Amino acid sequence: CAISRSCGDAEFFFFPASKTAIDPVRCRMGIPSLLPFLDDAMEDAHISRYTGKKAAIDGYAWLHKAAHTCVNELANGFHTTAHVDYCVNKFKLMRENGVEPVLVLDGAALPAKAATESSRRASRDRHRREANEMLKSNAPGWRDELAKAIDITPEHAHQLILACRRHNIAYYVAPYEADAQLALLATRGHVQLVVAEDSDMVPFGCPAVLFKMDGSGNGRLLRRERLQERLERCVAVRRGGLGVKTHHQRLLAQQRRGGR
Repeated sequence: CAISRSCGDAEFFFFPASKTAIDPVRCRMGIPSLLPFLDDAMEDAHISRYTGKKAAIDGYAWLHKAAHTCVNELANGFHTTAHVDYCVNKFKLMRENGVEPVLVLDGAALPAKAATESSRRASRDRHRREANEMLKSNAPGWRDELAKAIDITPEHAHQLILACRRHNIAYYVAPYEADAQLALLATRGHVQLVVAEDSDMVPFGCPAVLFKMDGSGNGRLLRRERLQERLERCVAVRRGGLGVKTHHQRLLAQQRRGGR
């Protein structure tokens, strides 16, 4: 069941985290080649552009990026807070620029993706073996290989939740993957921006997504209206110069005339 908690004058709802480990490899995936395809619809932007607004964050994406700061510790089960510190520092950066962060974490594993999750576990095992072999020969790049073997678990997410409580940051644990929850918050106006790493947020129709925000607050901003313009140009080229709306109107006119 959903549990509410207050943060300032707002009330938020979240779902208890599942004990099932969620593999965040998807945070490095997204839809292949979509972001490069949409690059001319994006613009360079700083998080301060949304001063006075709220921004929702894909928490597992950040945790996975943070893992690169403490690869050896996480891969070998040693205690560390570096992955949490990475996220907290970005929260502080957002607040320093007048943006209120709202964290969203993955919940339970999707049953429909059981085969995918099994494949990812096998992939992590393979990367771990390769990293160990590289380490034995002192080959460069072993840290990057080992990072691919790290499994971000609900325990890591719980550590981040505790940090959110200490810093009075609102958070959600989604019923399943975070993407749909992020999109719901954005499309219903609870947040004005989504901060994400991959292209999965594009098909959900979020009004604004800041991709790959760095430690200085810079990223690539995709706004829905710019995306619509980009798609209309693509359709115009394919339909002999007609935009989406014009082409749709002509189709409707043909149907009314019985000329399907």
